[in-house]
Amino acid sequence: MADSDGEDARRRNRVLLERLWIAAGVVVLIGFVLRPIGSFLHWAEIREAGIAVIAVGVVIAVVGWLAERRANRRRVV
Repeated sequence: MADSDGEDARRRNRVLLERLWIAAGVVVLIGFVLRPIGSFLHWAEIREAGIAVIAVGVVIAVVGWLAERRANRRRVV
């Protein structure tokens, strides 16, 4: 029984990591869509918002990478 609890925890951790990566990708994609829209409409605010959204996506990706690295280190040890 204790083994199945460990498996459930690992599975939940893996789902969280997958969601972090998906969120990072979606946020960066939205940022890359906002930039050309802002340029096309000549709205500097939208273009700058797109750059900020890309930065937030990169931060989410770094958090996901660190969490995945930490999870992998726990499995090895």
